[in-house]
Amino acid sequence: MKNQSRIAITAGLIALGLANAWAVVPPAQPSLPNIDKRTALTAAAQPNAVAQQAETALRARVPDLLLSRDRLLGTPRWVSASHGFLSGPGGAGKALAASPGFASPNNPQVPIRNFLNEHAALFGHDATVLDAARITRDFTTAHNGLHTVIWEQMVDEVPVFEGLLIGHVTKNGELVSLSSRFVPDAVGAADAGTPGRQALIVSPTITAAQAVVNGAANLGVTVDVASVAAAGPAAGPQKRQKLKAVGLAGDAKVWLVWLPLNKDSMRLCWQVLLTSRARGELYSVLVDAETGDVLVRRCLTN
Repeated sequence: MKNQSRIAITAGLIALGLANAWAVVPPAQPSLPNIDKRTALTAAAQPNAVAQQAETALRARVPDLLLSRDRLLGTPRWVSASHGFLSGPGGAGKALAASPGFASPNNPQVPIRNFLNEHAALFGHDATVLDAARITRDFTTAHNGLHTVIWEQMVDEVPVFEGLLIGHVTKNGELVSLSSRFVPDAVGAADAGTPGRQALIVSPTITAAQAVVNGAANLGVTVDVASVAAAGPAAGPQKRQKLKAVGLAGDAKVWLVWLPLNKDSMRLCWQVLLTSRARGELYSVLVDAETGDVLVRRCLTN
């Protein structure tokens, strides 16, 4: 059980880019509950008629289809088959049309891209969304040749919070599964939810230091903004940086992200990673870069 727990923790941290973040000391106080104001303000999203028809058509081609939808986006979050794969060898057949263009043993991304293109009505986008995304992992499992590709959705070189698309393809080119939390029209959603987004990225209304103060306050820790000191310069469009403050254990890590409110709207936020001395737990807190409101809080310590 201990090894399983460690594996689960590591997997979660890697997905957030936190492979080196560990906390093993039990907290001195009870853990704070996770909060997500989006779920309190928004009913579960439902697919439109076009997406429903696309799902029906896909089920006709893959009768044992497994499909779950994202609560906020209403788009397919997980697609696979209970028996076998979504396509035949070389990425053709079943969910994918038989076409010579699908067979590409040297490029396992092809079945993934073709699945998105062929079932664009289901997702609300085609494979062109991958052109603006960045590949965070691309690897092959040694013992069975399973190829995994993970893309992260980006807008203005700033990542979308939890905006990952993950595809698994066998060594024979069979599409195993597709997992996605991509916003269908991320640029449009950023414009709708954050007017003047590009100016705000350059100069956020809420500074990184103030985001640390607001994040700490959400954990019950009082931090004076004047005491927050940068450990180094901000890096890149995401303004990644480390800051120190009295009352916090170690450095607070801060960077800009896009937080989807739903499939049509995103807010620019600071993602703040910080550990309170009293609790000894690592938290991820998303602070609106324009209003300073805490929208999401996650405890990362198990």
